[in-house]
Amino acid sequence: MHKKIIDIIYESIGAANPVDLSPGEQVLDFIHIQDVVDFYKALIKQAATVPHNSTFQLGTGKGSTIKQLAATIEEASGGKTKINWGGKAYRPSDVMYAVADTELAKAVLNWSSNVSLDQGVKIFLGDK
Repeated sequence: MHKKIIDIIYESIGAANPVDLSPGEQVLDFIHIQDVVDFYKALIKQAATVPHNSTFQLGTGKGSTIKQLAATIEEASGGKTKINWGGKAYRPSDVMYAVADTELAKAVLNWSSNVSLDQGVKIFLGDK
């Protein structure tokens, strides 16, 4: 199983050597699992009123770079990440911008995410 970027960044804090990562400029929409669960609860509760071919984009609607994620982890943990930004090249399959358009979820389900990136990182660190 592949580690998630948040795990890799967090584990770099205690690493003996810097972790090689891409330049870290990908803009991604980080959503907390509790928001995902809440979305599905809203969808199930209102399934009868959802237009048949609706396609929802699940996310917060806010993008952060991987470098911003690392800074958020540093601030929340009080540690300093050891990352060699640009130590790995971007892969051809890397998505450089992935931020959800959450307007349909708001309009149809009256749903939006509640856990910010800062809050999600603090929750993540609380589990460590």
